[in-house]
Amino acid sequence: MHVGGWITDRMRDSLQVMIDGFEKAMKEGETISKRAFKKAEELYQKLLDWGVDVGEEIKEAFERIRDEIEKNRSSLEKMHVGGWITDRMRDSLQVMIDGFEKAMKEGKKISERAFKKAEELYNKLLDWGIDVCEEIREAFERIREEIEKNRAVEFWKLKTTEDKEEIEVLQ
Repeated sequence: MHVGGWITDRMRDSLQVMIDGFEKAMKEGETISKRAFKKAEELYQKLLDWGVDVGEEIKEAFERIRDEIEKNRSSLEKMHVGGWITDRMRDSLQVMIDGFEKAMKEGKKISERAFKKAEELYNKLLDWGIDVCEEIREAFERIREEIEKNRAVEFWKLKTTEDKEEIEVLQ
């Protein structure tokens, strides 16, 4: 049903579009999403498993991209993982979390913008495979819950104020 038919032609075309995008990103010095490349790899492997000739151009491009990703991954690992950069980032994250928890204890509102920045740093460390420790994970959950709770309280206050103003207008 699939092999040699319009479905495999469409799949091959999709793979070519992905490869073109990856090569453009590499030329522009941008990073390639591991998730996107994994999807392309799965499609590539599926076509090969079905015995579809993807062509030498696609095979060669795929190998070039894979080599480039591996080269970039190893240079990232050498530069970041376990190095002083990730240690400093983890320390910065801990300082942010300590500040958020102190604000919570003092009954102060946590800036969603500041939390979003901390969350970006947290996710970057996780993406790099850095162990941020269970304590930080748990703290993030507590802080996230507090922000959600505050958001609900603010909404309720706003709604209550609007209702009071509406009642005053009606009287």
